[in-house]
Amino acid sequence: MKFLNDRTEIAKAINLSGNAVIRIDISKNMRGYDDCYEGDKIILGGKDYPIRCTVNMYGDDAGNECHDKPYFYKKIKLMPETIGISSRFGYGDVMEMAEWNRVPTVNAGDTVIVVFDDSNNNVCYIRLMKVGKVSEFVYPAAMLYDIDEEGK
Repeated sequence: MKFLNDRTEIAKAINLSGNAVIRIDISKNMRGYDDCYEGDKIILGGKDYPIRCTVNMYGDDAGNECHDKPYFYKKIKLMPETIGISSRFGYGDVMEMAEWNRVPTVNAGDTVIVVFDDSNNNVCYIRLMKVGKVSEFVYPAAMLYDIDEEGK
């Protein structure tokens, strides 16, 4: 696992590298799920069309057993959002489109900076990861892997 600890290294990675920065809030569990956490929205550049995803970590996944240290979780999933077409179109739809417009786009093999935010303890953990293979019609649509893992 590649964690960033030096302040110069962190500043360069976040401000100058051009890599997407993804925040995962590890200060609170997903509603109703112990040891499961939700992160930022991200868009995957799919083969045919972009895929809107939310970053999720589940404590019951193999490799995610270290519940007291979720920043060590091995499996971080990019879960696709459902998209529906409706006859009603209004303010909420425009606000949602505007929100998604500000979300970073990543592709398979891209390096990303994951910030595990533990606001309860005023601490964060910064880890370099990479986007795995994108599967357009599968849940999850992709996974984040440690930067030093090969063949993902």
